[in-house]
Amino acid sequence: MRIESTILRNLLYNEDYARKVIPFIESEYFHDRTEKMIYEEIFSHMENYNTMPTREVIGISVGQGDKLTDEEYTNLIGYVDKLEQDEPVDDDWLIDETERFCKDKAVHNAVLDGIRILDKKDSKRTPEAIPSILADALAVSFDQHIGHD
Repeated sequence: MRIESTILRNLLYNEDYARKVIPFIESEYFHDRTEKMIYEEIFSHMENYNTMPTREVIGISVGQGDKLTDEEYTNLIGYVDKLEQDEPVDDDWLIDETERFCKDKAVHNAVLDGIRILDKKDSKRTPEAIPSILADALAVSFDQHIGHD
């Protein structure tokens, strides 16, 4: 089992967990297109309606428009159906693992961005931007007690 599946399953079925971690998770952390689309639908629904989406809502939402082929839609619905909550997961462990996942993916994405910049495939940024990109990635944290009161 992949941590991405565990995160998505708990975003769908564990409201306390979802409300704690959704502000920190970015869609770019999901490299699989299906997982990214599911996350984006969950995030969008929670942002717009302040409630947890159902599997039916996700199926309808991603089915609208021309974003997916029929095969991709079928695969996405199959993936969502497999996300049923089978056994409870310790919330503290899951939050720690989600934070580790976010940190790892942020650093991974920052390194890839740095490579694109050095290969001159990113015309908007120069190599001088790389240290701040990496610093931002290394600063990913779920700790909300950092900063000003």
